[in-house]
Amino acid sequence: MLIVCKGPTTYEQIRTMENVEYSTFKEACFTMGFLDDDIEYIEAIGETSEWGSGHYLRKLFMTMLLSNNINKS
Repeated sequence: MLIVCKGPTTYEQIRTMENVEYSTFKEACFTMGFLDDDIEYIEAIGETSEWGSGHYLRKLFMTMLLSNNINKS
């Protein structure tokens, strides 16, 4: 973040992008594109809901949670 945000003197300035101050560094990182969003997981659940059973959906969701790859809530 410090490479992208040149010359900040406060933590608030580091969390500010395009005149919008984010409440957490994680939100600022999402905005800067440092972290991936979870669109592939959302699409996978949506696609599976069309053909998968309830048991399979729960199993898929638990696998995603346990893999600790879901970033943004």
